[in-house]
Amino acid sequence: MKTPEPKRKRDAVFMVFFFAICLLLSSVVLVFQVGFDQVAGREAVIGSVTSSVLGCSAAYIRKIYLDLYNGSFLPVEADDDARFAAFIYFYTRPLLSFPIGFAVYFIWMSGLNVSIQGRFELSGSGILLLWAICIIAGFNTGKIIDVTVAVGQRVQGKIRGEV
Repeated sequence: MKTPEPKRKRDAVFMVFFFAICLLLSSVVLVFQVGFDQVAGREAVIGSVTSSVLGCSAAYIRKIYLDLYNGSFLPVEADDDARFAAFIYFYTRPLLSFPIGFAVYFIWMSGLNVSIQGRFELSGSGILLLWAICIIAGFNTGKIIDVTVAVGQRVQGKIRGEV
């Protein structure tokens, strides 16, 4: 294992600090959501998004740690553009987990709406299951983005008549 240079260490510390803040804030919001009796819809939406951010932050703290441990975090020969690209990559991931949390919530609610006739409300255990799914989705934000891009490109190809 190579020892990271001071600038790379500083970069990693800032990124880990950023993800730790995201992890902490989303955890605090989840704790308050569970502790207060609120409208289930609002609780489910806020909890879904913060659960997704929580999962994403945990995944990218792990990724930074593993990259540092393996000596592959921001290669020594990386120029300023590569370093900037790495920052953008890591800092935008929690932001990209917000729409994923919303998407999971809307898919969840749409599925319930289609299968249940009449008005319904999520129970406490239903909301907790939704949040658990959002944590998993947030942890896999990068994979979800890759799959979404691939599906979008296939659909565009079919629309254009490409096979």
